Amino acid sequence: FDPQAAMPGHVIHLAMAPLIQPGLQLRLGLRWQLGLADSCSGKAQILRPGFDLPGQFGIIQFLIGFLSHMVMDDTSVRSGNLPDESATLTLGASMATALQAGIVIFLQGDLGAGKTTFTRGLLAGLAYHGKVKSPTYTLVESYPFADFTIHHFDLYRFADPEEWDDAGFRDYFGKDSVCLVEWPDKAGALLPPADLTLELEVSNTGRTYRLTARTETGQSCLTRLSTPSAAA
Repeated sequence: FDPQAAMPGHVIHLAMAPLIQPGLQLRLGLRWQLGLADSCSGKAQILRPGFDLPGQFGIIQFLIGFLSHMVMDDTSVRSGNLPDESATLTLGASMATALQAGIVIFLQGDLGAGKTTFTRGLLAGLAYHGKVKSPTYTLVESYPFADFTIHHFDLYRFADPEEWDDAGFRDYFGKDSVCLVEWPDKAGALLPPADLTLELEVSNTGRTYRLTARTETGQSCLTRLSTPSAAA
């Protein structure tokens, strides 16, 4: 006596949530074919799981293309090459036109990556013509403007995150300031979170940069940013 021949198998479809909405949706349906292992005992037997798609290779190829498309279209990230110091200054000047009061920008990169050069370009874009010093020893340099004050921090010399609170720097962050912070990891979790991060990395004779929006404020800034020459 064949219980599967006597009673047709039942197919249960469990639909998983789509990966992203709206746009392309990939719904994977897992199915289990159930039969009767014993017509007398009435116990169900799971025969096998499977995918309601042609094959696993098709899924993998779809996901690779889909994720690549997402990365290319991600408006929260801007990246490019900076072949020389002039290009880094240009990137900073472009950022000056996109700033808004209250924003916090983390400047990340090794020594000599161009963090202070970027800051010089930003200040020049705001028509500041004075000397721009690296705040390595002073820890912070401030530049007042009509709409806000720019505070440029360099926390490289911090030996303990507690030095952040001891220095009273928390009071520098507010709605009427723009804070640029080099070596933010030195202050740990005590530092207010970034709206925008700029990563600079030495590449051959030039630099590469990557700007990432972390908040709505950072996203608004990145949307306004125009870098035609620096992003080549």
